[in-house]
Formats: sequence, structure tokens, C-alpha cells
Amino acid sequence: MMKIFQMLLLVLILVLVIFVLSNSLDKQERNECLIWQHQSEIYEGFFLAQWQKEQCDYHGIEVNAEIKL
Repeated sequence: MMKIFQMLLLVLILVLVIFVLSNSLDKQERNECLIWQHQSEIYEGFFLAQWQKEQCDYHGIEVNAEIKL
């Protein structure tokens, strides 16, 4: 019985760690987009790579910048 409890506890902890990491990465990506959005307003000739545009589109953040491959 104790082994089952330990296994369930371990699974619960792993799920919690994965959730926290996923949420943290999501916030980091969103913050990067906000930084790029700000930089696009300040720096003339600012551009994004395609993956950066896709990242910001996913988070619903519009960055007015040229897209370069």
C-alpha cells in the first residue's frame, strides 16, 4: 500500500513540475515578444525572424517589423 502511495505522490509531483515549467516558458515567450514589440518602435530597421513572428502570433502580440528568413 505504501508503494502505491509513493508512486502516486511521485506522479503528482512530476505533473506539477511539468505544469510549472510549461507555464514559465509560456510567460518567457510572451515577455520576449513584448520586448521585440518595444524594440520595433524604437529602432529603425528592426526585423524579426520567421520563428519570432510565429511565436508572437501564437501569443497574440503584434510586432510591426519586417520579417527576414
